[in-house]
Amino acid sequence: MQTHILSDRFSKQTTIVAIIVFLIFGSIAPFVLPGRFSFDASNMADIAQDLIIGNDPSFNVIAGLIRIFSLPGLTVMVQAGGVGVIIYLISSRRFVSTMAIALFSIALAAALSLVRPQKELLVLLLSAACVAAIIRCKTERRALFVCVIAYAVYLAVSLRPYYILIIGVIAGLSAFSRLSRPIKCAVVMAIAIGGFFIPAQIFDLLRLSRDAVNEFRVFFPEVPGNRSAFFNPLQDPSWIGFLGNYIYAIVRLNFPLLFSQTPSEAVLTLYAGLWFYVMWVAGRAGDWRARLSVRLMMSHLLVLWIFEPDLGSYLRHFSSCVLYLGPMLLAVESRWLARQWTAGPVPSSLGSSAALA
Repeated sequence: MQTHILSDRFSKQTTIVAIIVFLIFGSIAPFVLPGRFSFDASNMADIAQDLIIGNDPSFNVIAGLIRIFSLPGLTVMVQAGGVGVIIYLISSRRFVSTMAIALFSIALAAALSLVRPQKELLVLLLSAACVAAIIRCKTERRALFVCVIAYAVYLAVSLRPYYILIIGVIAGLSAFSRLSRPIKCAVVMAIAIGGFFIPAQIFDLLRLSRDAVNEFRVFFPEVPGNRSAFFNPLQDPSWIGFLGNYIYAIVRLNFPLLFSQTPSEAVLTLYAGLWFYVMWVAGRAGDWRARLSVRLMMSHLLVLWIFEPDLGSYLRHFSSCVLYLGPMLLAVESRWLARQWTAGPVPSSLGSSAALA
């Protein structure tokens, strides 16, 4: 996928243009985005104004911030964070293709979570803390330790129990990555066989985590936010039934164009495809920072595929982790630059980028 090498000047100019477009979009977003994109912000503002406690702990945390800073004040802070995301992901890009991936990812994140206070703001702050640790820590173990602490703090603040699973998957993937290939194969076989001994009640609980939420939503697709809601196709509370539902959810959430041929589904399918491509390349890179970023992102996805009820909720969570793209794209570009060096001379202006790798 590698394309022409970009100059520092072009990357900086693109960053400035992207910031201007983002700020203009942020100022008109409440008037041009569909109602479902501003529903969470309005709901949290009502909670803050009425001094009540909502059902979602994340809503309550953001509502508390709105009480402190006011909705306009917190909106300005969120958009300032969006500018920081743009600078981080755009200003250091060295290839047209990675620049396009970064711009596309930021555009979707801006529409979903970077222009107004949303509950996903906490996920964005979590990923920012983890990326800062990945950049600043000198060893993978130290960075991993800081990231696990950050996830534990998020769990304590948001009270979202599925983050216990995410933390467990992070630890499991990190341990798995250090094993030799024969032991990895043995672990995979042990998991495949061990699944048959898990009690049926657990599989039933996991199945209901999606079906109970969508019990009425599926039958009212005209309601905003309900169009992409879906049930698990298999009702069998067994290991085979769980795997069937899990695979179906992976396809349904990442390749929605197969189920509904609309421009929205096409954009979202492209978005997921680009992310998986970047994670595939970065995961095979020699840079531990990129590999740790891939594991953190995959830990979210592996858990979300169990229970995420609809495409909109999935993409909001997905896009809130956009900062994990930074170390991944740097590793992808470093790999492409290495190929350029073997093929011929590289412009001297790219020396700083190579040093960062």
